[in-house]
Amino acid sequence: MRTASDKSPSPEERAVARQHAVEIARLLGSKAVSYRRVTLGEPRCSYRVPFHADDFWFKVLVSDTDFMFTGEHRRREAFTVPFCAALKHPWRNMVATTLLPDLSDELGVYVYVPKDVTEAAVSARLLFPTVQTLVSQLDFAPVRLLFINSIQIHATSELVSPEHCAGQVRLLRELLLRVYHETHDSKDDQTA
Repeated sequence: MRTASDKSPSPEERAVARQHAVEIARLLGSKAVSYRRVTLGEPRCSYRVPFHADDFWFKVLVSDTDFMFTGEHRRREAFTVPFCAALKHPWRNMVATTLLPDLSDELGVYVYVPKDVTEAAVSARLLFPTVQTLVSQLDFAPVRLLFINSIQIHATSELVSPEHCAGQVRLLRELLLRVYHETHDSKDDQTA
């Protein structure tokens, strides 16, 4: 993984990233757009593929070897977020470093949360049958980071192939939409 602190991608690496992005966009029914934003500690991605749905902005950022998938509700300030979790690995940026061993066993992947988030709050969302099914369908082998709460998702992964990426992205998008609907449609958690 080439992070933002490394040198700029070579012309050959940009060409490979473009080929991946164009194919991913085709598979998702979208388009590949040049992307120049640099975030320290994250893969340096040369292309962006929008993949919006409902009231959410989703995008796939593509490099020659990695992809990042992010999504968030367009009105994220309008909601109270009752939980957050990092799956597979802890994420210090969001202080999700406390392992929940029982929930991890049930989901089949390590689950980390901030110290002030209860296991009950996370279990109520991640053990809902449709959510649990989506989690079980994800290929966690290439995933370096997966963070989710009820209105946003952030994943970083090795780019195995454009087809694999598109499949993972579809599952990740559906995962956030399911968690959002189970959390906010069934309760009066909306503050606006």
